[in-house]
Amino acid sequence: MATELKQGMSVEEVQTLLGKPRRTALRNNAFSANAPWQGTLQWTYTWTGPGSTSSESSLHVVFATKTPEQWYVNSWEWASY
Repeated sequence: MATELKQGMSVEEVQTLLGKPRRTALRNNAFSANAPWQGTLQWTYTWTGPGSTSSESSLHVVFATKTPEQWYVNSWEWASY
């Protein structure tokens, strides 16, 4: 399903595709008096492979915004532990 991610997808589209994230984080890039909400929203999805010795794989989806209500996919990356 993650192969269907596309830049510009909305939060709702990602949640429909992948479900609810395991973790979320909101980071401010720099505080601005005119736009204090600017920054990035990161969702983390985690999957464990079959068997108890398998490593975990995580997908980090990073959203950006131009307005407080309109987050969109900016990038994503896979990580293995």
